[in-house]
Amino acid sequence: PNGRLVASAVAYRLLVRDVDTLQIVQLFSCMDAIERIEWSHDSQYILCGIFKRGFVQVWDVTQPEWHCRVDEGPVGLAHARWSPDGRHILATADFKLRITIWSLLDRSVYYIRFPKFAREGCDFSADG
Repeated sequence: PNGRLVASAVAYRLLVRDVDTLQIVQLFSCMDAIERIEWSHDSQYILCGIFKRGFVQVWDVTQPEWHCRVDEGPVGLAHARWSPDGRHILATADFKLRITIWSLLDRSVYYIRFPKFAREGCDFSADG
């Protein structure tokens, strides 16, 4: 989002490059093939969706030693995205059973039961 870095996925590897030089700035290894990548709105974190295994991995570009895994367990994972603040992840379970809101700040978890859509139907207002 800030235009300084670009991310790409090759199988289970996440490459982060400088836009001007295309030099690799960070290289992260996920636990399986990456199916989706998404930057947080402040460009600090990158979410890697590994939907066939039911989880996402999150990497911090500024602190490469920090990472986390958000696992939906037996309900599976159909979609994941960032909230506008870039500190919460919205993970939609398979079969649209629930949307789980995971906080990176305090590890709290909230649920929205039975959403109508996995990817669409959820948006945020401009003023939060």
